[in-house]
Amino acid sequence: MITFFFVVIVKVEGIWIILTYYTIGFAPSAARFFKQLLAFFGVHQMALSLFRFLAAAGRTQVVANTLGTFTLLLVFVLGGFIVVKDDIQSWMI
Repeated sequence: MITFFFVVIVKVEGIWIILTYYTIGFAPSAARFFKQLLAFFGVHQMALSLFRFLAAAGRTQVVANTLGTFTLLLVFVLGGFIVVKDDIQSWMI
């Protein structure tokens, strides 16, 4: 059963990368393509594990949705780039 899900996930991610990798204009190198596929797979597995943990910890749909919402908020707030204040141009504010 786990093997089936693994195959489906890799196929879906492979289709997504095939559709986006070359249209964005990335280098047509097979090594870089597979590195991006590996990165997407890792991020997908991390997100899947995180939300399965939240579902198990929440036990009810209301608590799990609340935990998921706050987790997404935390990821969005802390997931940006760190920019030094002196590097911010006046037109960016």
